[in-house]
Amino acid sequence: MELRKVLLSVLQLFATFSFFMAGLMTLCLPLMPKACTRLADLFLSSPKSLIPVGIGLVIAAFVLFAGFYYFQKDKSLRIRMQGGSALVDPKVMQKTLEEYLRKQFAHQIALSHLQVTGGSRIEICVSLSALEEGMREQLFVSLQEKIPSLLQERFAYSKPFALVVKS
Repeated sequence: MELRKVLLSVLQLFATFSFFMAGLMTLCLPLMPKACTRLADLFLSSPKSLIPVGIGLVIAAFVLFAGFYYFQKDKSLRIRMQGGSALVDPKVMQKTLEEYLRKQFAHQIALSHLQVTGGSRIEICVSLSALEEGMREQLFVSLQEKIPSLLQERFAYSKPFALVVKS
């Protein structure tokens, strides 16, 4: 699982847990009259004690909002071409590679996932079917030769990329 997805899950878990605890405390307050009285006395005797609580809640809301926005935003790949630049959705690139591998290598190589890192670097993960070692090496060499030309032809992408092979 990507680190980005893990962090997003942690943020969502934290937000859900926070709202659950706030709701549970609100439901329990009528059952504890002494706690209600002490809480009301605290707020009435020193209303300035609410300022740090309010600031903390605003900061927590901002952190959650910024975190959800950052981790949910779409990634795109910026490619510089001769007349300017283009943005390519990695999903389009992934679909293109999946179709290409299916046609060229007929179930011997499958695309596991494609990831854009750092805004301009591509990491392509493929898995090889259970073949003998010699066949795997031939497939890998063939893949190394064909993928750069495909990326150049379809997306004008000529930078180095990472190719991760799983067997």
